[in-house]
Amino acid sequence: MKRPLLTCSLVIALGILGTVGVRHEARIELDRAISRFRATLPPDASFTYSSATPHILTRGAEFRNVRYMENGTVLTAATLYARSVSGNGVTGTHLGVLRTTSLTVSRNGSNVIIDDARVADLNLPPARNEGPDGELSVLWLMHFRNAAIAHLNLQTATPACNATIADISVENYGLHEGSDYAMNSAALHCALPPRTPRPGAPPVKQAPLDVRLSQIGGRNVDLALTVQQLSAILTKKAEFAPVMDSSKEPAKSSMTVSGFDFRQGVAAFAIASANIESRLEGHESRAHMTVPDFRLLINGKPAMALLGGGLVGFTADAVSDNRTGASRSTYDVTLGSYGKFSFLVDLVNAPHDGESADPSHQNTAIAKMTFAYTDASLIERAFRQYAEKTGTPEDQLRQRATLLLTLTGSQYAALQPLGDYIQSPSGRAFTLSFQPPSPLKIVDLATKISLPDAALYLQPPILTSSVQ
Repeated sequence: MKRPLLTCSLVIALGILGTVGVRHEARIELDRAISRFRATLPPDASFTYSSATPHILTRGAEFRNVRYMENGTVLTAATLYARSVSGNGVTGTHLGVLRTTSLTVSRNGSNVIIDDARVADLNLPPARNEGPDGELSVLWLMHFRNAAIAHLNLQTATPACNATIADISVENYGLHEGSDYAMNSAALHCALPPRTPRPGAPPVKQAPLDVRLSQIGGRNVDLALTVQQLSAILTKKAEFAPVMDSSKEPAKSSMTVSGFDFRQGVAAFAIASANIESRLEGHESRAHMTVPDFRLLINGKPAMALLGGGLVGFTADAVSDNRTGASRSTYDVTLGSYGKFSFLVDLVNAPHDGESADPSHQNTAIAKMTFAYTDASLIERAFRQYAEKTGTPEDQLRQRATLLLTLTGSQYAALQPLGDYIQSPSGRAFTLSFQPPSPLKIVDLATKISLPDAALYLQPPILTSSVQ
């Protein structure tokens, strides 16, 4: 009876000793890994923590009270857990799982605070340290299988902004990869600095900006490319601007938005829902956008009183040739049941010296523009309401408007049909077309249509009109 008990006790003792030994070896290996990591850090970087615990079964480790500093950026976290780590900062690093709580990243007076974040199958690129913003490239060069973030808070100093997001989820993040993402319950408040309306004028105080968003999501979107584009815009770093290559982009993607609300001062607009779809067909890129319910408010009241508070609908379609840069865009704005505006623009790349690439779009030129308004009852409603408000007979108001438009048409022949149009607008469309003899660069548009060139560009055959 004693021998089995003795044997069992021996096995338990060996197990305990073995576990202690394994933990000791794991601790030694963890210390070695930390030393190797620190050896690859830039001279100005530091990595500290209060405690580190190896996780033997998952080949991971948990750090507490982490603090990482590099090039003016400070990262702190209450806990940081990493599993299945391989590689290093020189060749690139892979982490099977990375999870952190109470994470704060601070730089130049701005802070990003995250309550909880988890990333799976994360691949980090080799470290870049060319200049003060070199490490930003990791934002679009990293790749991960999925990520989840709970409660993100962004604080900036200039301008003084505060943004919050309840939760974010991303699947398959990587440059030229099709990512799925979702973001819920976002809010932004900015105290905008005073603006100077013109040189020498005193600064004018601006009302704060408030934006709210219920949800935004996307499917098969190159999210990393969007991050790279935003980084180039916000930092004004030309080297961050992506080189566009449509052959690497997802063939089809979509984005949905719901519950968008924008307010600044007395003005506000709200979008209940919006949908954007894009796809590649050979060398052509196509996009379609639908906003079925858009509201513009002034002092809390519908800005377009003529519409009786009705919704404004918006659709847009665009197609571009990725080889030549030529594109055609059409926009339709539906004013409830009262009328519709349509706008079409054909753009091309104007001939220019140097390389064919034009990342700043300085050579984008207008080949043709067409504006059309189809009236259902809006003009009739406007005359009737103004007549009731002023006590002026409606026929008299219409005669005055016709005379004014006729005088205007005597100077600009393209506007002559307007006088006839407002006499009987319902069910008819007024179309105005602008087609210069050669493509007109957008950057030159303002100077070309101002005096003394206005007579040339605002007359037939460049500017024409019709009523149908």
